[in-house]
Amino acid sequence: MKIVKILIQTIITLIIAFAIFLTWATFSDYKPEEKILLAENSNEVLTQDSLSVLIWNIGYAGLGEDMDFFYDGGEKMQTSKGIAKLNLDAILKFLESAKNNDFLLLQEVDLNSKRSYEIDQMEKIRSLLTEFNWYFAYNFKVNFVPMPLGNPLGKVNSGILSGSKFTPAKVTRHQFSGNYAWPKSIFMLDRCYTSMAFPLNATDTLFIVNTHNTAYDEGELRALQTAQLKEWVMKKYKNGNYVVVGGDWNQTPPNIAIDYFGQNPASKNFTPKILPEDFLPNNWSLIYDEKAPTNRGLNTRLTENSYKTLIDYFLISPNIKSIDIETINLDFKHSDHNPVRLVFKIK
Repeated sequence: MKIVKILIQTIITLIIAFAIFLTWATFSDYKPEEKILLAENSNEVLTQDSLSVLIWNIGYAGLGEDMDFFYDGGEKMQTSKGIAKLNLDAILKFLESAKNNDFLLLQEVDLNSKRSYEIDQMEKIRSLLTEFNWYFAYNFKVNFVPMPLGNPLGKVNSGILSGSKFTPAKVTRHQFSGNYAWPKSIFMLDRCYTSMAFPLNATDTLFIVNTHNTAYDEGELRALQTAQLKEWVMKKYKNGNYVVVGGDWNQTPPNIAIDYFGQNPASKNFTPKILPEDFLPNNWSLIYDEKAPTNRGLNTRLTENSYKTLIDYFLISPNIKSIDIETINLDFKHSDHNPVRLVFKIK
């Protein structure tokens, strides 16, 4: 009887502790407003008509060639501290070589997270590339992620980082609609996109948009976010403006099949969806380099047979002309994504 009593008391204690933890996590949950103004400056007119932009999901310098990831069907929670430093050094070296671009749109940049050993990656990038104006927006801000149970992800502070050699008149964080059901929602990302506005003249504006769409869902959230982004860009264009959207869509373009690069996905949680063909009118353009993949699967460490796909690309409005597009193949050595560069011209 004594053993039974101790067992019951232990179970009750665990239930109470779990309830307290959920209550704390719920009340401390990051709940961003629908729109957050990140910066507002004087209206400097952008006079260049030919511009370049590079997008790259740097995978918080923790998803290099050695890594699989527990949420994608792998086993690991984080890479070693030494490899994380090696990855970050390589990422910074590449970004320095890419500083000739006018805009840099980065995803999965950590500030103070257990998974990246509390290194402020944003400050590292800012300090290196001082010729850019930098704007950060949180999309993953959780005090403690309890999964995986044996070695929890812990504290995460991460987001999307946008750099520009020109001073934007306004920079805004836009919250994507929808989320997972409680309590899962309090431990997941709060997806968003950011817009940088550059006046071209007294009436027209160029919008450079950095997006990172949902990955881990059955497609409903991705569809909702895609519709929201569509409404926003169409409204801007209808008002006479110019729009370039770049980032990690977690969806392939309509004519890029899931097995386009020869492998089938083998992840328990992440399988890319295909962007609907009727996403936008025909005069809008999705710009991508179909010769090389931009993302690899994380269900295993990198091998010759790793799943590869194309989910990082650009969307441009009809008054923008694509001059050149290139996926820079870094062989997924230091990130699970490859950078993509677009040169475009304002018509």
